[in-house]
Amino acid sequence: MIKANALTTKLDGNLFAIDGDDSYWRTVAIKFFIDLVPSECRAFNLKIIDPLLDYDMLADAVLSYSIFSTETTVIIVNNANFKEKEKDSLTLRKILDSASDKIVVFSNLASISTKNKGLFSVIDANRLTVAELSKIISAFFSKQGINPDAIKTIIDYTDRDMARISTELKKLADYCPERKVTIDDVRLLVADSAERQIYILTNAFSCGNKSEAMFLLNRFISLGTSTLMILGGLAAQYRRMLHSRLSALPDAALAKALGVKDYAIVKARETSNRYTDMQLRSCLDAVTNAEFNIKSGIMSEKIAFSCAISTLLVI
Repeated sequence: MIKANALTTKLDGNLFAIDGDDSYWRTVAIKFFIDLVPSECRAFNLKIIDPLLDYDMLADAVLSYSIFSTETTVIIVNNANFKEKEKDSLTLRKILDSASDKIVVFSNLASISTKNKGLFSVIDANRLTVAELSKIISAFFSKQGINPDAIKTIIDYTDRDMARISTELKKLADYCPERKVTIDDVRLLVADSAERQIYILTNAFSCGNKSEAMFLLNRFISLGTSTLMILGGLAAQYRRMLHSRLSALPDAALAKALGVKDYAIVKARETSNRYTDMQLRSCLDAVTNAEFNIKSGIMSEKIAFSCAISTLLVI
């Protein structure tokens, strides 16, 4: 597997597929392959199929002739919008066999059947590790410097999303053009992700830390977050915690089933262990009942929200 942030022109093979959840690194990988074709030849030597409706479209791209035959030809396949059948699996192999003089890139590994995934070198476009991101952030501020705790806070606040990190680094560089970036600068300029704030809030409830829980709730409200949005976030987190507690699936399988990252399940299981099954159900019921009472007009938003929070603070 090749990391998207470490792509070089010294690549083995001609068949590649991109896999990962970070849109920034997916874009970087696509741009890398596009840049392999000289700009003056792209009208003929760069073929982007979007969407791929059947393999005939890929065959046409592979078999087409270019007047710039000495230059690299790159075929990028986006959005394979058809259900692959058994015969399609064999068809794809035959087409790829005839594409040995071209580079073929599938933008989504999931669109390739299990039987054919082994034909491709995989480009890893997942979110980078904390250590990898720390090196990138440190290098970005190589002239003026940045404190280690500021680096950690940037990574925490952005949930390792490189697109967000890239934007925030430019903002911080403009704010601190000639001095070292501190954690106070990060806290001032970088918005903490809502999902992470909800996790910290439920963690405070689970630890019985009432003062921190109320501080976090008041911060949500001071930033203009509606109580319904807070309740929705809490409901999603407690539901995830309950699934994590009751399911026998391993972290990765449960994360896939719930459409979240593996790390979210790890943290949900960690927090859920502070509750009994009945307590977790009571927490979820308190939040979802408050949502229902508000939306149905049974209670005012203020009263329903207060009742839910009071319950979470005493469980």
